[in-house]
Amino acid sequence: MLKSALHWLKGTRPGQITFEDIKSWVGKEDAVILEIGANDGTDTKRFAETFPQARIFAFEPDPRAAERWQSQVQSPNVTLVQTAIGNSNGTVTFHQSDGDVQDGPQTGWDLSGSIRAPKDHLKRHPHINFDQTLDVPISTLDRWAEDNNIGEIDFIWADVQGAENDLILGAQKTLSRTRLFYTEYDNREMYEGQWSLQTISENLKDHTLIARWKNDALFQLKSAGKR
Repeated sequence: MLKSALHWLKGTRPGQITFEDIKSWVGKEDAVILEIGANDGTDTKRFAETFPQARIFAFEPDPRAAERWQSQVQSPNVTLVQTAIGNSNGTVTFHQSDGDVQDGPQTGWDLSGSIRAPKDHLKRHPHINFDQTLDVPISTLDRWAEDNNIGEIDFIWADVQGAENDLILGAQKTLSRTRLFYTEYDNREMYEGQWSLQTISENLKDHTLIARWKNDALFQLKSAGKR
């Protein structure tokens, strides 16, 4: 699978990554998986179904989304962590998204919230607003992993809405033992200070970009070798 993925770098792969893809790449049942930016748990449920023997940690700082997550995820191998992941420890201002989108909920759009203030997002999606902020707990991934005795990580799914730099800078030790890192990206500065895919790649020094989609990219730990 990884060998065939290499030619995708000549262009973006159509569609989106599937959970069947993820299962093939991870290649083990008892994986350690981190979903950073879990929202209402829709993808968390898919992870739990795909990897019933895995240890799965889902991070979601927005209390609105976390409440919905708790109402629909009951898998015993999944843990919800109501903390933002970034490059500091303590509390941080979280910019809650609201409003509506085409084919989406009429109000309460909470899929775009971020610890980064919106920038081009305000122009490109004027129907989504960020009028409310709140302080939420934040931790570096390195601190969280140390506190929770997390060793090797098989797969990280990062959906942090423009805060990719915060996540990466606060996770240098943890990423050095993370086999696969999958993240959203945008080459426009949708949020203040957002890194482009090129900058993300340059700062993931232990990883190689092996596949990309329109706004998602998959990196593999260099020392893991090819499957």
